[in-house]
Amino acid sequence: MDINKETIFFRSVPEYYFKEKNGKKPNTVRHIVGRDAEIFGEYKETLKYIVISDTDTGEWFERELTDISSVTLFDEANVWIFSWSA
Repeated sequence: MDINKETIFFRSVPEYYFKEKNGKKPNTVRHIVGRDAEIFGEYKETLKYIVISDTDTGEWFERELTDISSVTLFDEANVWIFSWSA
């Protein structure tokens, strides 16, 4: 994860990347911990865009965020769902 002002950057494996890019899966779920959690907390309210890149090819796409929600899964906090319009 990286953040640059209003944009958050993630990498996805090809299986998910193509579903995310093509709108079949217009969200990504991320467990954000440690220093990344601190940085995310500082910028969460200002984030407007998400960029996801393919871990294999480096190809990427950008979308406007429509929602950022937290969820607790299997007693794990700091799990976030980033959503955008398909």
